[in-house]
Amino acid sequence: MRNGLLSLLMLGIVTAPGFGQIITQSTFGVQSGIGFSVQRRNFSLSGYLGRRNQTTITVAGGYTPVYYPPPAFVPGLLPVVPGYGPVLGPVGGFYPNPGWIAPVIVPPPVVVVPPPVIVFAGHNDRAERFEPRIDDPVVPKVDPAKFDVIMPRKKPANPPGALAGMEPGFQKRPAPALAIEPAPNANPRLEAERQLQLARAAFQEQMYGRAAERANRALQLDPELAEAQFLVGQAQFALGDFTEATRTLADGATRFANWPNRAESLAKLFQAAPDRLEVRMRDLRTDLERDLANPALNFLLAHQQWFQGDREAATARFRRLMPLVDDSTGIQRFLEAMPPVIR
Repeated sequence: MRNGLLSLLMLGIVTAPGFGQIITQSTFGVQSGIGFSVQRRNFSLSGYLGRRNQTTITVAGGYTPVYYPPPAFVPGLLPVVPGYGPVLGPVGGFYPNPGWIAPVIVPPPVVVVPPPVIVFAGHNDRAERFEPRIDDPVVPKVDPAKFDVIMPRKKPANPPGALAGMEPGFQKRPAPALAIEPAPNANPRLEAERQLQLARAAFQEQMYGRAAERANRALQLDPELAEAQFLVGQAQFALGDFTEATRTLADGATRFANWPNRAESLAKLFQAAPDRLEVRMRDLRTDLERDLANPALNFLLAHQQWFQGDREAATARFRRLMPLVDDSTGIQRFLEAMPPVIR
């Protein structure tokens, strides 16, 4: 009998519609294990080897479907709480609603913002019996007859020579008249004298280049005008051209016998710029200290000392310079101009 029941049971197990499956880990996190199921009329037998836990499947978009397994009951053993606790052996029991419970999808809350309600308030012109409104222009309309014509007031013209916007007492300084040089004099001697006067005026205005130019024109018209050659040499000295100044002054001392007896002193000639004379004399001595035996610089220094009034120092320098030059005519004139006692 026992064998017969076991055979029937085995026959029922074998002939019953059932299925067996091996559950593997999926991409959604389903737990692995081995399960089987045998079903007959009003009878179901199933088993599962492994752990039964709730399965959470997370998909894109923030939705989280949750799977809760059906309730299980183990005869004679402790009940298993759905979704928690391990099951160490085959699980059997009756399932009132066998199968999978559909996942519950709880979407995130959606906040619905209702559109704003706009209430328009305004005047009902017709209801209030008002005249229809007209958009006023930015500038109110004015009757053309009421236009004010603005005419600029003309100020009286300024008197000749007065600055605009200044008091009448202040007068504009008139522009200097252009210096128009008169036509040269037909008489060369008179023209030479005129050019010499222009040279002196330019020298006093410290225009030494212009002074030398005017004095040279006078020499071209009258080569015997010693004063013009003297002025050319002093203008070159004022410009610091010691080489040309020595050549011009030495030539004048050689050509003109009365050269040392000129009454005009350098102090009077440089009265408009006395510092220029002092600076050039200091420069001359500095150059001479670098070359004490230079005959040109020694002659120029002695020449200037003579016309500054220091004739004794000039005479002593001329005497030392006498044997060093080829033509001593100019030096001899200075030595002869000295009084016999000093000589």
